[in-house]
Amino acid sequence: MPLYRITNQHQAEDCPELADELASHYETRQPAGDVSVYCSCGSGEHEMLFLVEAEAPTAALQAVPEGFLRTASTVSQVEEAYKFATGGG
Repeated sequence: MPLYRITNQHQAEDCPELADELASHYETRQPAGDVSVYCSCGSGEHEMLFLVEAEAPTAALQAVPEGFLRTASTVSQVEEAYKFATGGG
């Protein structure tokens, strides 16, 4: 299944509403593919990154809560992805 990267940039004042919407979204919806969400808001750069397995870009966007789509979001297909596991400790 193809992998898509969706990035969302937003303002600091939008964070509480978007965080609530994110939690609610995944309680009520089960995306067809795997979804990983990363947030850089704690560092002051208000951006969310979604990595979504989906059949098409439109299906990938279904994994993103509507509030994120009302702000600046971009979607692009990831051509190749490598996952490396490193041991800690």
